[in-house]
Order: sequence, then C-alpha cells, then structure tokens
Amino acid sequence: AASMENAAISTLSYEDFSVTAITTAGVRSNGGRIGDPASWHEKSGISEPTKPGTINIILHIDAALSPGALARALVTCTEAKTAAIQELLAPSRYSSGIATGSGTDGTILIANPLSSTYLTNAGKHCKLGEYIGRTVKKAVKEALDRQSGLNPAFQHNILNRMDRFGITEDSLWSTYLQKLSEKEKKLSPFVRAEFEDCLSRLCHNDTLVTYTSLYAHLMDQLDWGLL
Repeated sequence: AASMENAAISTLSYEDFSVTAITTAGVRSNGGRIGDPASWHEKSGISEPTKPGTINIILHIDAALSPGALARALVTCTEAKTAAIQELLAPSRYSSGIATGSGTDGTILIANPLSSTYLTNAGKHCKLGEYIGRTVKKAVKEALDRQSGLNPAFQHNILNRMDRFGITEDSLWSTYLQKLSEKEKKLSPFVRAEFEDCLSRLCHNDTLVTYTSLYAHLMDQLDWGLL
C-alpha cells in the first residue's frame, strides 16, 4: 500500500528529549474523512476489498513517559497526521469532504523507559506535544510526496482540487458536448485530444485555481452548516 522505499524520517531534539517520526503514506486512492459511509460490517463476515493506500507511523520518543502521556502522545500524533493531510487538501474518496486519514492507518509509539527524563504530558501546550506535531506533520507530508506526488504543486490544479465534487476531465468533456448546439458540432467540433490539451493548460492558471479554491471552501462551509 505504501512502499518502505518512500518512507520519510523526521527528528527533532529539545533540551532533554528527542522525537523521531518514521512514516510511509499514500492516500490518493483510499483517503477518507472520519464519519464517511462504511463499506462493510465486521459481524457480517464479509469484507469488501479496499483500494491500496495507508499512513503508517512509528513515533519514537527518547524519554520515559507516564501511561497517560503515552496515550496522549497517540492523540497528538493523530492530530498532526490529520493536520498534514488537511494542509494538502487531500480529498476523501468516499464523500466530497477533505480527508482526515486513510481507512487503514496504523501508529506505533515507542518511549524509552530507561531515560532519565520522565514526562507526564504530551498535549499541545507542552514542548513534547509541539515536537510530536512538528515531526509527524513533516514526515507525513514528505512521505505523501514520495509515494504519490501529493504536494502543494500537485494541488495547484483545478481538477485535483475539485474531483471530490465530481468535477473531472470526463465530466467536463460530457458537459461540453451537451452544451454544443448541433450547428456548432458540425462547424467546429473539438476532438477529445484538443479538449484535453486546452484543459491541461487551464488547470494550472493561477487565477482560476484561486477562484476554484474559494468555491470549494464555500461548498465545504455549506456542508458543515456554516452558511
């Protein structure tokens, strides 16, 4: 689902501890937003095949942690993963929402019980929480880029921003054909190759990407009940 050859490693050290995140990631095909409709129920004994893709994180903290801090570190790590995905506006493949992860994510946390540093908090207000957030976000973004080219440059594209709303090359081509009158079809029909060439140049237009982003965000707000 995500090749180890595309793993990303991020590490930061503070005064008396360090945090290292090792991540493999790919959500282009099975990214999902929490609460999206599920495809199967475990009790039914039938598991539908899922598309390949996953975000797996090994988070190593070179400090001894209390049980509560270890549990809180998992929450902080998960928040950081989701923040990285949302900052890339990665789409859900099961709704029109922005993904919060994949359907098969996994995380392993490792602390060092032999360390002389003992920490009891891993929330956002303490340095451990900050460093978990920074390392995980960096590693997740780098792994997504390595695995499937998901990065800011890739997302600077109208279709890549809007396919979660069903706006694709195929849907635009179909709409174009429907808009043409019979006379226009006979006089100057656009062949598919010409259409694709024109669309590929328009997709990266700075102004159009900006306008498209505004429309997409308004549609999200409408869905969230803010408008």
